[in-house]
Amino acid sequence: MTGFLTIRAPSLLCLYVNAAETASFFRQLYTPADVLTIDFSDTENITAAAALALFAHVNMIQRSKENNGCFNFLCKKSPIYRKFFIKTGLLSALKAGNNFANDSRLFRFGCSDNYIGLRREILDKMTEKERRLIKIIPERAEMLQNFFSYSRTAFNEILLNVKNHAYPTSPGSNDRNGSFNHYADKAWWQMFWLVQSPNGIFLNVLVYDLGVGIPSSLSRHTEGYSNLFSVDQIKDESHFMDDALKEGVSRFRGGGRGNGLHKLVEIVSRFDGSAFFIYSGKGLIRGGKDDISSSVATTSLNGTLVEWTLRLSDTQEI
Repeated sequence: MTGFLTIRAPSLLCLYVNAAETASFFRQLYTPADVLTIDFSDTENITAAAALALFAHVNMIQRSKENNGCFNFLCKKSPIYRKFFIKTGLLSALKAGNNFANDSRLFRFGCSDNYIGLRREILDKMTEKERRLIKIIPERAEMLQNFFSYSRTAFNEILLNVKNHAYPTSPGSNDRNGSFNHYADKAWWQMFWLVQSPNGIFLNVLVYDLGVGIPSSLSRHTEGYSNLFSVDQIKDESHFMDDALKEGVSRFRGGGRGNGLHKLVEIVSRFDGSAFFIYSGKGLIRGGKDDISSSVATTSLNGTLVEWTLRLSDTQEI
């Protein structure tokens, strides 16, 4: 391991339109160094999915090394230092490491130890946000009640996917040696964000895990899905992503399974202005009411990031 190294963050940290550069930057976070300095001086914009993924990777490395000081963050020269790094609490979350507490405004860290409690806390936060929004825009009360109902179901199902599938047991995967092991601890990171942008006001719900990813997880079960996947399809990660969205596709047997990501399809089909985004391995899916498309990314993203959004307003005010 070398001593001190510095890497520069991209001007646009975004997994939607700048996925290759952003995912490549996340890989650089694992550069062997006693202290890795991340220079954000050129960073002009960080979107929701990239913010959560950045926090997750940094937090996981800090916990694994049991060293909050293994990163140094140069943010003050960034044009979004105050309005983003400070206002959202991102800088505080990045610095916290092992001391991160789930009292942040945006970010949450979950694992097998706090799975039930944190899940309940986040569901309560959703309900609280629902009530506040209904008071602000009462004319959309019924839509908001329905959207949040679907969102709570989707969130529960996605967390079950993390718990049951993201970190499959394999030899050595659960070795702890008394320290944090994101694999054994079934770690996940979450963000619930009301975004005010020039394009309008959006409600964003995101969950990210650093497990094996959807394509790898489903490919382990291709023998059981010979009716779904041809040999050529198995080589294309986008096919696994497509089928992960289908109702009833599960790595478990029995009825009532395989409904997690399909709930996102139901959300975009029922609510105008809603969309979802999934990035897992090299598999990408973007979904809206009239269009759901999958593709293969040029750069792989560790684990699985799931986001769904609802446009609340076309203006910057509600």
